[in-house]
Amino acid sequence: MKENGPPFAVLTTDGSNCDKELAFAFQDSGADIRIVHINELKRGDVQLRDFRGLGLPGGFTYGDVIRAGKLMAKELEVFLADDMNEFIHRYKGLVLGICNGFQTAVLSGLFPDAKMGDSQVALQTNKSGHFQCQWVNVKFEHQHTCVFLQNQDGKPISLPIAHGQGNFYAKQEQLARIENGGGVVLRYCTPGGETAFPGDPANPNGSLNGIAAVTDLRMGHTLFMMTHPERAFKLTQIDNWRRKPKDFIPPGRTIIGNMVLYASEM
Repeated sequence: MKENGPPFAVLTTDGSNCDKELAFAFQDSGADIRIVHINELKRGDVQLRDFRGLGLPGGFTYGDVIRAGKLMAKELEVFLADDMNEFIHRYKGLVLGICNGFQTAVLSGLFPDAKMGDSQVALQTNKSGHFQCQWVNVKFEHQHTCVFLQNQDGKPISLPIAHGQGNFYAKQEQLARIENGGGVVLRYCTPGGETAFPGDPANPNGSLNGIAAVTDLRMGHTLFMMTHPERAFKLTQIDNWRRKPKDFIPPGRTIIGNMVLYASEM
């Protein structure tokens, strides 16, 4: 790894509330981290091309007015579309969007083609009709194309969620394109590893095909997820952590650490 680690930014604005936790996880994994307010990018005080990785944290940006992530997505689309496209495609930057960051990415068009534009999928209101805050089981999809999470086994891992709009939806032709293109990274599952389809209690929001996390279909340089890896990063954040085996690695550390490691080797 480079002496100071790869430079990473965590993008924040009014209502972001998981930015410091994500910044800590990046930094503890070896990144040289900076928390950047979106106005710094809009003014040109900070340039995205100076970073190797970008985090879009969870929270309730702008109070989730209209819908979750909508105004943040519009800011990216209106003011920073060219910068975002250049960051991903020209400079091969990596993007991690968590919860509100996933919602922002969907509404700005960053998924499924890693290019700002029209929204092609949706994160709808949870089927339960209320905010879901709990730990869930998810498993890695073997055919996913996210470059910094290759070679993960398919055993279930446990991660927390906290959202009201996490119900992944796409029209059938778009869903088939995502599935066939390796766009699904994580699926909700039972403790035994069976995919949790809509209606299964193990699928907390009713997401189609149990989809919990996705990557873009062009480069695999993005990861957008409803689960919170930064809240399952340290051993003491894990339920019943004292009973874990000595070699246990918190799943959030694996996800975030692999992203930083990949960026350091690019």
